[in-house]
Amino acid sequence: MSYIINPYRFAAAGPSCDYVEATGGTVTTDGDYKVHTFTGSGTFQVTCAGSTDDEVRYLVVAGGGGGGNHGGGGAGGYRAASGFAVTVQSYTITVGGGGAGGASGGYENQGGDGSDSVFSTITSDGGGGGGAYSNGGRDG
Repeated sequence: MSYIINPYRFAAAGPSCDYVEATGGTVTTDGDYKVHTFTGSGTFQVTCAGSTDDEVRYLVVAGGGGGGNHGGGGAGGYRAASGFAVTVQSYTITVGGGGAGGASGGYENQGGDGSDSVFSTITSDGGGGGGAYSNGGRDG
């Protein structure tokens, strides 16, 4: 008698985890939640989407604007929400840096704008740079 063994026969058709499993960033635990913190750009890799819950919460904070010699820089924007459905794939994380401060002295030293931060389709805008005396002290 011959047997043909199909190694895929007993594989689960769907996810084999109840909740999202992922790697990337610095991972900590807060109660029942795993938190992935990125202080620099990287990859959030979902390895299992979860059969009970395939959604994540997110907080995306952009870089703040640098101060000018006649006005402070604006705060980086932020977006936060829950209910963002994920699938098994890599999500690129872009962490926006803060803007450079305007050099002291002189009237032309405006602060640089902060950079945007991005998670998947979620973008937070970088803060505006502070103004210089010569441009009327624009707001950040």
